[in-house]
Amino acid sequence: MNVTHEATGELTATIKIEIQAGDYQEEVEKKLKELRRKANLPGFRPGHLPLGMVRKIYGRSVISEELNKRLSDSLDEYIKQNELDLLGTPLANKEKGKEIDPDNQKDFEFYFDIALTPHFDIELSDQMKVDFYKVKIEDEMIDNQIKEYSYRFGTTSPAEAAGEDDVVKGELVELDENGNEKEKGIRKTTTISVHFIKDPDTRNQFIGAAPDQQIIYHPMRATGSAADTASMLGIKKEEAEHLESPFRFTVNEISHFEPAPVDSVLFEKVYPNHLFASEEEFRQHVRNDLEASLASSSERLFMSNIKDLLIKETNISLPVDFLKRYLLETSEKKMTMEQVEADFELYARSLRWQLIENKLFKNYDIKVTDADIRSYIRHYFSPEPHEHDTEQGHGHEPAGDTERDQRLDRLVDMVMENKEEVEKINDYLYDTKLRDLLRSRLSVTTSVVSYEEFIKFAGQTKY
Repeated sequence: MNVTHEATGELTATIKIEIQAGDYQEEVEKKLKELRRKANLPGFRPGHLPLGMVRKIYGRSVISEELNKRLSDSLDEYIKQNELDLLGTPLANKEKGKEIDPDNQKDFEFYFDIALTPHFDIELSDQMKVDFYKVKIEDEMIDNQIKEYSYRFGTTSPAEAAGEDDVVKGELVELDENGNEKEKGIRKTTTISVHFIKDPDTRNQFIGAAPDQQIIYHPMRATGSAADTASMLGIKKEEAEHLESPFRFTVNEISHFEPAPVDSVLFEKVYPNHLFASEEEFRQHVRNDLEASLASSSERLFMSNIKDLLIKETNISLPVDFLKRYLLETSEKKMTMEQVEADFELYARSLRWQLIENKLFKNYDIKVTDADIRSYIRHYFSPEPHEHDTEQGHGHEPAGDTERDQRLDRLVDMVMENKEEVEKINDYLYDTKLRDLLRSRLSVTTSVVSYEEFIKFAGQTKY
């Protein structure tokens, strides 16, 4: 057996594997004799089927199976011995490789195309500048959040005419340019919340509407959102984006909506396990929740900005043609070349970041140990420090704390047995350690911005 590889580009090569008869025939004969001993065909005593017949019946499949095994083993071994750092997995070269014919062939040649991981250097420096945006929590944001809670826990009752806060149920029918029902058009029973209608003219059409009344309007104009229109009509977002037809909405029933009053009853529904002495205390709790939620968003945007920065700084070349072919041939969901082309930029950026991330883990010796994972789990179940963590008495731990530690150890052991959960924690700790490293090495400028400004900055990121 002979294995070689030849460069076909800066980051691509083709591996050639030659398998001769002497590489596999002995093992094939051994398997055929084993099959002969086990064969049980009418007219022949067990184990006495002529070997020629065994070869005729099973020979092709046995040879193919042995070739595949030799092929896989030799390919893996060659990649390992030559320390080839691959992107993805080898792809069979169907142009060079011929279809095998075990009945008429003794020697075989196989070809595999490979892509190599690009070489690049990266060193973090305080000359690399990145922005961190912290959102200022305005009173208006708290008011809007409380209003959302008020609507979430509001009540409904039948109504004779639709008000601004009411919900209207009815049938939507797509019309043609002449105002007639469109043949094979969209027809759907749906509900519409009047106060969610963005277009003022359309909203005014619904306010005051009564059962059996018909309203002609354009859904996209009313919602201002392809996603909301698609959800309302039961179609795809892409279809909604190009929807221009008017629709006729026939009102069936109206539900008057009454937002929940902002009082202790609402406070308890929003936070069932918390007692509030005043509305101001409730508002502070809402503020804290908003700060926590937006802090997570700030961290995500921060990491997105870092990814943009480091991808630009490293300027990693990729074997584009190979990777497009790799996506086309190996994706779990079958893709067309048009889909590959459309998604490739995002895929390429993701791959570049993965390469950078792995390089940073290696260069800065970032590791997550079992001890790190156990410590994280332990802290999750027991975030507060033990009383005996401080020096006391003669240095003996109280019996209660010893039992508590033993109980915690059992809980940690149980979680450690859950491989999926351990993997999630492992990934989280790697991300946390990397983020801490980046914060300490890069020049980070923190800016306090409004929510609207933050949304604008977030919309500019590529992630």
